[in-house]
Formats: sequence, structure tokens, C-alpha cells
Amino acid sequence: MDRLATTAVRPSAFLREIPCEDGVLLYNTLTSGIIHTPDGLRPTAQLTAAQSWLLQEHGFLVSAQSGESEELKQALSFYDQHSSLLYVILTIATNCDLSCDYCFENRTAREPMSRETLENTLSWIDKELASGRYTSFYMILFGGEPMLKPDTVETALIETRKICERHGVTFLPSILTTNALLGDDAQYERLRDLGVGYVQITFDGDRSVTNARRKSRSGRDMDVYGQTLSRLPFMSQTFNLAIKLNFAPETVHSVSRFFDDLMDLEGLDLSSVTIKPETIAITKPSTGVFGDGIFTPDTIVLAEAFAQIFQEAGKRGLATDGSAVFNTPCMAFTRSSALIEPDGSMRSCISAFGMDEFKTGDVFGASQEHALSTTEERIEELADCIEKKCAFLPMCAGGCPYEKVLTSGNAKGILCRLNYFENILPVYVHQKWRKAKHKLYLT
Repeated sequence: MDRLATTAVRPSAFLREIPCEDGVLLYNTLTSGIIHTPDGLRPTAQLTAAQSWLLQEHGFLVSAQSGESEELKQALSFYDQHSSLLYVILTIATNCDLSCDYCFENRTAREPMSRETLENTLSWIDKELASGRYTSFYMILFGGEPMLKPDTVETALIETRKICERHGVTFLPSILTTNALLGDDAQYERLRDLGVGYVQITFDGDRSVTNARRKSRSGRDMDVYGQTLSRLPFMSQTFNLAIKLNFAPETVHSVSRFFDDLMDLEGLDLSSVTIKPETIAITKPSTGVFGDGIFTPDTIVLAEAFAQIFQEAGKRGLATDGSAVFNTPCMAFTRSSALIEPDGSMRSCISAFGMDEFKTGDVFGASQEHALSTTEERIEELADCIEKKCAFLPMCAGGCPYEKVLTSGNAKGILCRLNYFENILPVYVHQKWRKAKHKLYLT
């Protein structure tokens, strides 16, 4: 501790101060660390050795020998490193029993994954885990609607677990994304026993909003909302249940009614339920002008919508997942993840079905460099952000590549969201602080 405490230090470029009721929360946008202080960060000369050590240990103070620009550049090199976790989004089928106008898979042919594609996918996973680079494996069973092909879901679970066991890799509980309209209790219990630990089910708001936006593909009038809602008690008692809440400017008003319906639902195990709000994104090329039905990414209005949803959930004691508040950096920036489509194509973005800008090869042997750019290229692209010493760089990395392609035709460059970040950060940090199991205080 003495060595750290006596080193010449300065505040990190990633430090932000967020006022709270009884003081100030220091937040590090690189490490996600939070420390409560009575009145903010005092000058380093006024800190005791113990206080200085605590702040250095959690990244709030860094060595004064390097400048802020160098600190920002070093943070960008993180994305060139291989993770010890292999993360695979396995698209069991792009076809679905529901038809949603805003679905990003509408640009592709709707089809199930063939047996040949699955076998080659398993061979690719086997080869990756045999490399020795990974210690754990995490899979999302994705759609469309995966439960249109329950046999494929089961085979994927059984075989990937075998591969993990063969290579001494930890098989982490998988996520199944489903609308819960297909399959019976016995099928889901079997999937739980095979390794599905989490289920994600999507709503768009209350009954009127959800039924208007999530219609049966058969064309029959169907109470999608009511039928899906009725499945939640069983799902919450069988899995950890994530309720994904897609929202748009015209649907935020319905969120409170949806939450009230959840609270009135008999048998729902709220201890296993988490609300995950996520704004609907553009799905087709745009000139950069977002229509009334979609939030413009860099707006205070979007930050206020997230804040409203978190507030309404908090009033009712509903747990929330804020992972979609900052949608970058994402798998597009890393080397240890892949979206695999039903035809075997591999892409580096969960939304980029059919988009060649994100193609990284296929499971039949074709491959190419995964990351969108090297550290050197990324530093050049983000030179203005570095010069401005933007503290949000680790959370933003220049903006969403998917949205960049659809608005400019290029996955690189900058899509600045500073207004949004400035306004959503206090909401986000207060939420994290309330949920923190181990709180740090600087007295």
C-alpha cells in the first residue's frame, strides 16, 4: 500500500462525479467502479495514504507519468485482446410464428438451421475450444423462434456440453430467447436439465401495444400479450427470466400498465425476474434522419425514456438490467464471439443478419479477421474523441457500428452520442449503486 500511496498520481481520464443525496459518487467509465465520497474527489495532496491507495486500486487515480491521451489510447487496446470466454449466438431459425415490423431479421430469408450447418457449427466450436485459449463457453439459442426447431435446440445443448467436457472448458448456463408461445412445460423442463439457465421473453408494452406490434404470422387474430403473459409464472419458476422490453417514442407511455399487469400475475416469482429495456433500432438504410417511431441515438429524450422505465420498475420493486443502456462496445469490437446464422454465415454483430460489413467467415471453413479494426486504426478513427479527452470513450468506442452502416454506409468513423451519455449516466450510476452488494466509501 505504501508504494502505491506515494506514487505521483492524477485523476483518471475516465473519472466522472455524480451528485447523490448524501454526497458524490465517483464513477470510472472504464472499470465501472463506483466509490461514495462526502464531497467529491479532493486534491491528491489532501488525501491520506490509505485514501490514495483505495482510489488507485480501483482506477480513480492513475500514475501521473502518462498523460490522459495515452490513457485513452491504452483503453482502446483492450478490444484487441482475446477473452477466455467463447461467446456464441446460435441462430436456430430465423423463421418465426410472429411478425414484427421492426425485426432486424426481416431483411433476410426466413429459414431454420439445417443439420449440416449445425454439424459444421459444432465442429467449429470444437476447434475453437481445442485451441486452449478459452476456459468457459457461453451460448445464446437465438431466433426467429428457436422453439420451432426444439430438436435442434436440444442437440446443440447436448453436443456443446460434450465438447466443453472434452476440452476441460466450463459450460455456462445458456440463454434461450423465445416468445413462449410454442412448447409445453415438459419440453422447457428438459431444456433446463440440458443446460438452459436463462430464458428471455419480449414484450412491447401493455396489451394494446404488444398485440399491435407482435402479430401472429398466420394472420389470425390472437391475444399474443395474454398468452405470453400466462406463460411467465411457469417460466419464472423454472428459469432465471429476463423480460426484454422493446420500447419506442410512442410506446413508453404503456410501460407502467405492463408493469402493473406483471405485479398482478399470480404465481410469478419476482425473485427470478429481471426487466431489460431496449430501444427499437433502425433496421434499414437511413440518411441519418430517424423517423418518429424510433429514438434518435444522441438525444436527451432517449435518456429520459430509459430513466422513466427504470423509475417505474423501481416503484414496484422490479429488478432491472441496464446492459442495453450503453450498446457499445459490443461483440463487433472483440475477437472471441460470433453470431452464427442458419446458413452457417458468421458475423460480429447480433443485429447484422445478412450484412457483409460484419461477416467474419462461415462454419464451413472460410474465415477472416474478426475485429472491425486494429488498435492503431481505432486510435486514428477516434482522434477527435481522444483530443477532447472524452471520458465516455470506453463505453462508446466511437458509436454503434451497425447504426453507422445503416446511416453512413461505413462501420467505421464516429457516431457521437455525447448528449445521451451525459444525461443517462446519472440514472445508470445511481441504479448500479443501489444494486451493488459491496459498496465502497471514501471517508
